[in-house]
Amino acid sequence: MGILRGENSQARSAVDNLSTLYRENYFGGPLRVDAQSIGVSFWHSMIDQTQKDTIERGFIVSIHKGNYHTSKIHKGSGAEAVFDGVEMRTRGGSYSPPLLPHGLSSLNPSIVNITAVHSHALPNSLAHLPTTIISDADIQSFIPSKYHALCAVDRGGVHLLVRTRKQLFEIMPDRNMIKNSIAEIAREDGGIKDVIIKAAKYLQQFGLAYLYTSQLEADKDGTITFQEPTK
Repeated sequence: MGILRGENSQARSAVDNLSTLYRENYFGGPLRVDAQSIGVSFWHSMIDQTQKDTIERGFIVSIHKGNYHTSKIHKGSGAEAVFDGVEMRTRGGSYSPPLLPHGLSSLNPSIVNITAVHSHALPNSLAHLPTTIISDADIQSFIPSKYHALCAVDRGGVHLLVRTRKQLFEIMPDRNMIKNSIAEIAREDGGIKDVIIKAAKYLQQFGLAYLYTSQLEADKDGTITFQEPTK
């Protein structure tokens, strides 16, 4: 896709399992993430379902006594029925993490919710795009949450948002930053990779690292390698 940092970047040797809230020592370069901490084994089925009906789906990955626990996959809400000239189809439906992703077990204080994972649709009308992008709504819901990471997956890749500092956000990111960036890049005849790069640079000032990978399968060591978007 041409949006990944080159091989000369500083690599993190340790595997990140997202169990810590902040990545204060992250200064760019590849980030190797434990596949279980982002629920890789559920990605393909979730992406396939979302591709069929455009309804986002999602789940929560948590840690309890050193073990990973994945919630049920929940459908997004707000879907609408649309007549396409032949039949009624369902369109839309965005995912929001449930208050109690593991049911009443979520009330156990020793359970730590680490990652909110959800799918994005790439319908035929967007077939020319290699991937989507984390949305404004995704960013606005993630910042005040207690999740350590936000992960958005589609048929073309995976987008990861993680926190890099402890400071509270005195100013929230522009609520329409992604929308406005898409419009601006379109006027400049740019593409989705340019929007992702612009978003990543913008979010850095708010203590957020936006990482990407086209890798939808874990490596033999059980990891997924994310990188910073770059030209």
